[in-house]
Amino acid sequence: MFFRNKKIRETEKKIEKDIACKIISAVCEALPDEFDYLSRQFNEGLILVAYIPNAQKCKNGFRQFAQEITVLNKYDNKKIKDFIIDNIFISDFDDKKYKVSIIVASGTFIGYSVEVDRIAVLDATTICAESFKIKYIGNVLEELFTVEELEYLNSSDIYEVELENEIYYHLFDLEDGDFIGMDKRKRVFEITHDPYEIVLIDNNLLSFLKKQSAIP
Repeated sequence: MFFRNKKIRETEKKIEKDIACKIISAVCEALPDEFDYLSRQFNEGLILVAYIPNAQKCKNGFRQFAQEITVLNKYDNKKIKDFIIDNIFISDFDDKKYKVSIIVASGTFIGYSVEVDRIAVLDATTICAESFKIKYIGNVLEELFTVEELEYLNSSDIYEVELENEIYYHLFDLEDGDFIGMDKRKRVFEITHDPYEIVLIDNNLLSFLKKQSAIP
């Protein structure tokens, strides 16, 4: 789906890497704790070059990054499906709002989209990610869930989280960044940050969803 770590052609327009990293790193930091791995990638030097790919012609403001191969290999995880984090907003210094989307492929950050000519006009202190949404690339939801299960779920709330080398799927938010999730066997867990615990609460997703829907 995406080209990662490719050679940048001379005709492709390089953009302000340091400013782009500052802005998009701040966007990642505004997301819940489950996405901390994206911020760590920036801090560890994942990004070599920021550019506008010719093939896209900056469609929808898409920008891409060339990546440092050792950091890429550290975070590359084929178990994590490609997805887009959408519905994040940032303002420029004239208080005009823009929507930002960030693209993650195999667990690594590869690019972002914002419809502004120069990212330097954006103010990193104005980021609002409270209503962020996840869009999987492909038919991941159809692979994971039955039609009946999806009737009880909000697809934009579902995203992958890797904890203790296992993949869990975020289903519902609780308080203070805690959440209800499931594993690939569709067992349901309550996952908390303080204290850090992964507690099995139901062995069957559909059974859990039906019980939850019956609670007034």
